[in-house]
Amino acid sequence: MANGFKAKVQKMGGFLSGMVMPNIGALIAWGIFTSLFLKTGYFPNAKLAEVIEPTLKFLIPLLFAYTGGAYCLRKTWCCSRYRSNNRCYRWI
Repeated sequence: MANGFKAKVQKMGGFLSGMVMPNIGALIAWGIFTSLFLKTGYFPNAKLAEVIEPTLKFLIPLLFAYTGGAYCLRKTWCCSRYRSNNRCYRWI
């Protein structure tokens, strides 16, 4: 029973890390942008600071949702004859 639960937790963790890891560059870029142009940043700019909150509320969650959805689509809808080494080379 414990092994089944552990496998499910590891599978879920793998899915979540597969959703976050491709977006690490975007998260780092957003952090640098925020640290530079926030009110208390190194180069405060009111116009550029307006972009920070919508990016955090809408763009980053949308990026994660797109990555997770694309992962699920590749996993379930990829035709087996085009699949090689667990990579999908053609969409259906």
